[in-house]
Amino acid sequence: MPPIIHTSPSPKFDVASESLWTFIFQTTQHDPNLPAFLDAATGRVLSRADLRDLSLEFAHGIRTRLPQGNRLFRGDTAMIFSPNTIAWPIALLGLIAGGVRTTLANSAYTPAELAFQYNDSGARVVFSHPDLIPIVFAMFKHIGVSEDEARRRLVVLDFGGNGAEVARKVGVLGLSDLFGHGALPEEEKFSGSQAGETLLLCYSSGTTGKPKGVEVCSSISVLNLVDVVPDDTSESHRHVTHGQGCPASSSPPRCSIRCSSILSHLWYVSPLSHSLHFC
Repeated sequence: MPPIIHTSPSPKFDVASESLWTFIFQTTQHDPNLPAFLDAATGRVLSRADLRDLSLEFAHGIRTRLPQGNRLFRGDTAMIFSPNTIAWPIALLGLIAGGVRTTLANSAYTPAELAFQYNDSGARVVFSHPDLIPIVFAMFKHIGVSEDEARRRLVVLDFGGNGAEVARKVGVLGLSDLFGHGALPEEEKFSGSQAGETLLLCYSSGTTGKPKGVEVCSSISVLNLVDVVPDDTSESHRHVTHGQGCPASSSPPRCSIRCSSILSHLWYVSPLSHSLHFC
């Protein structure tokens, strides 16, 4: 019996051939003054324009302000080790703007667990929440990295909190040290076949052995974003129930996001309703 090809009843669509940063800030058209993130703890609001500008400053800073030998360029890999904070999307989108692959580490990891992902992913620099700094130093000690070299590979990831003070106390750079020194004129492009380059290195939970790394390319990350956004985009504010596997999960909805729920960090998570608020 000859094979039967089953086709989808849904209309065809073109898979995006650009980076997530380009899609968010250029391809989609939104009022730049609309809020992009709301910080429940402080009430601070980042507009879309703020996020765009800060991410380009961040991308410039990782090329020029990090210690020599640890500066990040296109094709390098960096780790984000943090729970949900308003600094998280700045770092992620800044790394994407700079063409840097990002591996996203579970903020509940032990030093040994963190060490496995750090080594396996080939990460060169860790952007860590202030409260997790002791875990990062213990991780570097676990893999035989000297304390001086560990300081060169660590940046405290905090925006508007006590991160700068923590960074000074332990002798490392903070997020604020990357700002105010210029910005990339434009993001790194991932057009055409380049959209197949790795954007994210995500890891499984490791329940059946060591965690497994998954490479996610630009086109797939954009496709995930398109899939979770409702069809009607006429309103400026939307609500999507938080999917299973996200940091504040409730019942699983229409949420196709895989791989450490990257997009759960790209919107504000309400601690009361457990819903995603995005603009």
